[in-house]
Amino acid sequence: MKFLIGYEVPSVRGTDEWKDRISRARKGTVDARKLQAFAEASRRWRERHPEAARQVMRTSRQRRRLRAMTIVGRGVIKCDRCGVDDPRILEINHLNGGGRAERRASEHDQNLYGPILRG
Repeated sequence: MKFLIGYEVPSVRGTDEWKDRISRARKGTVDARKLQAFAEASRRWRERHPEAARQVMRTSRQRRRLRAMTIVGRGVIKCDRCGVDDPRILEINHLNGGGRAERRASEHDQNLYGPILRG
């Protein structure tokens, strides 16, 4: 477990272990009830600790965004045009446009970063 702002934070979700649990549950090699119980415990923790849960999600989104920028930038987070390297002001755009329709269709930023992170 990790600690953040004085709260105990579940350290499994979003990790390879969590992905492995989901994968095994889908294949039927893990009892789906155990996975459901873990998901329910995570939900209850988020309800009891909303501030810490927001911080965990914010940190997770920031890590996903930086990993996606590193992949798109071929190992370097930097603007190809002007050379700015501050990730707070950089954004990912489509080369030939069309990103607005994609953003309208998606509800979450992970829909943008997910395909990039999966390769």
